[in-house]
Amino acid sequence: MFLRPFRGERVVKEFKIHIPSGLPKGEHRILLSDAETLNRIQTAAGLANRYIGIPQTVSLINQERSNSKLYVALVEARPTVYADDKTMPSLPASVLNVLQSGQTQNRTFITAGESASEQQAIPFDFVVNGSYNVKITVK
Repeated sequence: MFLRPFRGERVVKEFKIHIPSGLPKGEHRILLSDAETLNRIQTAAGLANRYIGIPQTVSLINQERSNSKLYVALVEARPTVYADDKTMPSLPASVLNVLQSGQTQNRTFITAGESASEQQAIPFDFVVNGSYNVKITVK
């Protein structure tokens, strides 16, 4: 990968990503991104629940990623549910239906259509901003 800092020469980093052997056939993507991109939905889940407690708030803060790293994640077309400070990736449809039918008025779930499993974080000496998708096909 190549990164272009605000000032200075282009930075070249090599990395390897593990593709799980059980990955379903079809289109998937590898997401190269900053911390903001990966934190965005999880932060929204915490903000959507006005009854979140101090322990959950502290947990959300501790889960935030650093803005001086580039994150490499494998993205699958499987739903993820965010509730308070919990992330439940790659949920089967049956579990998702049970969670949604059991919602109470003071608990809010945010559902995303994809699950991003973070593979690695590559540290830098500067702030990383932006994202890029690489489409892959599993045959």
